[in-house]
Amino acid sequence: MKSLNLMKSHSTAIATQKIKQLLFIDANVANHRELATQTLPGVQSLIVEPTRDSVEQITQALQQYSSITCLHILSHGSPGCLYLGRDVLNLDRLTSYAEKLKTWSVDSILLYGCNVASGDAGAEFIEKLHQLTGAKIAASITPTGHISLGGNWNLEHQVGTVAKSEIFTPQVKDNWKGILETVLNTNFTPLNFTTYSLVSGSSSIVQTNNVYRYTNVFTGSGVTVDAKLTITNISNASFQNQILDNNSNARFEPYIGSTNSAGGYVDFKFEFVESGTNTPVQLQNFAVTGVDVDGNSTSAREYQEIGGFSSYQVDQTTQLTIQSGSDGRTRFLGRPSSLTGVSFDNTAAYIANFTAPVNALTMRIGVNGNTGDRQFSVGLGTALGTFTTPITTTASTVTSQTTNDITPTITGTANLATNDTLNVQVNGVTYTFSNDGTANDSPNLAVNVASKTWALTIPNGSELPQGTYNVNASVTNSSGVSLFDQTSSELVVDTTPPTITITSPTTTKDTTPAISGITEPNLIVTVSIDTNGDSTPDVTYTTTANGSGNWSVDLETATPLPALSPP
Repeated sequence: MKSLNLMKSHSTAIATQKIKQLLFIDANVANHRELATQTLPGVQSLIVEPTRDSVEQITQALQQYSSITCLHILSHGSPGCLYLGRDVLNLDRLTSYAEKLKTWSVDSILLYGCNVASGDAGAEFIEKLHQLTGAKIAASITPTGHISLGGNWNLEHQVGTVAKSEIFTPQVKDNWKGILETVLNTNFTPLNFTTYSLVSGSSSIVQTNNVYRYTNVFTGSGVTVDAKLTITNISNASFQNQILDNNSNARFEPYIGSTNSAGGYVDFKFEFVESGTNTPVQLQNFAVTGVDVDGNSTSAREYQEIGGFSSYQVDQTTQLTIQSGSDGRTRFLGRPSSLTGVSFDNTAAYIANFTAPVNALTMRIGVNGNTGDRQFSVGLGTALGTFTTPITTTASTVTSQTTNDITPTITGTANLATNDTLNVQVNGVTYTFSNDGTANDSPNLAVNVASKTWALTIPNGSELPQGTYNVNASVTNSSGVSLFDQTSSELVVDTTPPTITITSPTTTKDTTPAISGITEPNLIVTVSIDTNGDSTPDVTYTTTANGSGNWSVDLETATPLPALSPP
C-alpha cells in the first residue's frame, strides 16, 4: 500500500499554494487518469470514484479545499443530466441533494458534459443548480471533445457571467481524441431501422468497408440519433440482389447466403451518432432480439453472434444451440428445421439486453453450410416478444480499480451452476475455478457460489508491472459454452509515487494545529514533524485518506508540538 511522508521544519510556517480551481473527472471518461495529470498549474484534479456517492465526494472535497472558487466537472452528459460515477444527476436528483448542494460555496461551476444545457430540460437543470448553489454556471449545449468527432470545448449556456477559466492547454485538448458522449436512456422503446442510405463505398455491390446510415432510429431528451452501419468483413457470403436490408417492421433484415459448402458470414458494426453527424452517442437499456433463427438441417443452419450485453434470454424449449462465438461474442445457432414466416418463436429466438451505456455493438451473421439465401431478422430497442418460460444468463462482471499494488486483489461477480467453470485471465495468465466439487482450482481464485462473487489475488511470481490491464472473466457451462464479461481495461496498476497537498492551515503559530490535505484516495499518510530543525522528524502521526483523498491530523489530540518559530 502506498504511504506518504510529510515533514515540515520548525523554521518554516506550514504553508501551501492555495488551490483556486478544482476539477472532478468521471472515471468513465476515456483516458481519465491521463487527463488528470495534464491540468494547468493551479488546477487540482480528482477522479470521481465509481463505487461512492458522487455528490458526497464533491461536497467533501469542497469542504477540504476551502479556497476553491471555481469547480469544473468533466463527465458524460445529456440534456438535463450529468453521469457521475454510479449516479445520474438530473433535475429530480438535484432536489434530493439540495442540502449538500447548498454547501457548495464556489463562485462558478463549469459543466463539460455533452448537451447538458441543451433544450428546455437542460436550461431548467442549470437554473435549478444555480438556485441551490448560488454559483454562476457555464455548461455545454453541444458535444464536448475533439473536433474530429464533432466536439468543442465551448460552454455556450451561462447563468451569470462566468469568467473564462482553462483547465487544459490547447495541446492537451488536441491530443485527447475523445468526446464526452451524450448518454440516452431508450427505456427499451423501439429503435427504427427503416430508412438508410449509402455513406461511402460501392453503390453497385454490398461489400466490405461499405458504410450506411440509418436515420432517426431514436429520439430522446431532444437528441435525435442515427445509426452508422459498417460492413467490416465478408467471408464466403453474398447479399441477395446486392441489397443490404430488406427491412420490415423497422428491423434489420438482410438476406445472406453462403458461397461455400463450409458456410459463410458477414461482420457488421453498428455505431450510434447524433443525427446528421459523426458525433458519438451512447444508448442504454435496449434489447437486441434475433427471431426466426432456423435452418434446413443440422448442417445447414443460420447463426447470429453478438457481444457486449449484460444478459441474454432464451426459452426453456429453445432449439437454438448456444456456443462461444468469435471475438468474445456469443453464438446463437439456429434450430435445425425451418419455421414459417419471420416471427418471434420460443424455439428460435433470443433476447440480449444492454443495460449499460454503449456507443457501438458488433454482430456476425452467417450460415454453417451451403444453405442458399436466408432471411435474417434482428430487432433493436424493445424485445420483439416474451418467452413462455424464460431462462436468463447473466454475464460475469469485473470491478474496476486503480491500485499501486503489483499483486492486487481483483473482484467481480459470476453466476455459476453446477459443473460450470469460471476462468479469470490477467496478463496472459488464466486462473480457474470449477463448480464440480473437486479441489483442482487455482489457489489464488476464491469463489463464493452462493453470493455469486469471486476474488483473485495475483500471486508472487506473476506481479503486474505498471499499466492498464483487461481482466477477462468467463463462465463456461457443461456444454462448453462460454460467456465473457462485457467490460475492458478494468485494472490500472499505478506505481508512480503519489503527490500530496496541504490545504490547511496555510500559516499558523498554533502549536497544535489540525493539519489537513489531499492525496490519492485510501492512502496511508504519515505526517512527520521536525521540531528542532535538524532535518530529523521528532514526532510522527499516521492517518488514512478517505475515498476522495482527503486526510487530516489533529495535533491537539496527540502529543503537543513545541511552539513554532516565527516565520
